[in-house]
Amino acid sequence: MIYDEKDTEEDTEILRFGFEMMKTALIGILVAVVLGIIMGQPLQGGLLILVTLPLRQNAGGL
Repeated sequence: MIYDEKDTEEDTEILRFGFEMMKTALIGILVAVVLGIIMGQPLQGGLLILVTLPLRQNAGGL
């Protein structure tokens, strides 16, 4: 993140929230892929991501 003197505390909080949400989403995707590989079904792990990610976003999930 590039720090700018003009950034307010509110802008900083918004950026932190965005980064936290991105980190949470990436961890969820990584867990689904790893579990798919461990269980010997990486295709199903990928399908799980493709189905649940848009559903969670549109249904009000995180």
